[in-house]
Amino acid sequence: AVVSTQSTGVVACSWDGLTFFVDHKRNICKYKFEENVPIRGFCAGQYAIGSDGNKPSLVYITNGHVVIYFNVELTSLGVQTLNDYPFDFGSICGNPNPSPEHRRKLIKTLLKS
Repeated sequence: AVVSTQSTGVVACSWDGLTFFVDHKRNICKYKFEENVPIRGFCAGQYAIGSDGNKPSLVYITNGHVVIYFNVELTSLGVQTLNDYPFDFGSICGNPNPSPEHRRKLIKTLLKS
């Protein structure tokens, strides 16, 4: 699987190169294929290049080119908030242990700037 979870997901690509990764919880990640050409074929799966063994890969076929993204693995498609990351709010707001409300206000202020 391209998404590194215990469950399977779906990878689909449209003709313009917009690629969707959908996990079992219906989280979605979008990727736009970098070349601005129509996609003639697409495949995602476990493929080997040389002796590296099978790795999650994306294969795009365009007008005369085959582009392979080898060993592509997304760790998660789930939404994460700033509260999910270790962050020293105390050094920013001068309070070593700010309340959840104070943290929300600080995050909102940082996102606006």
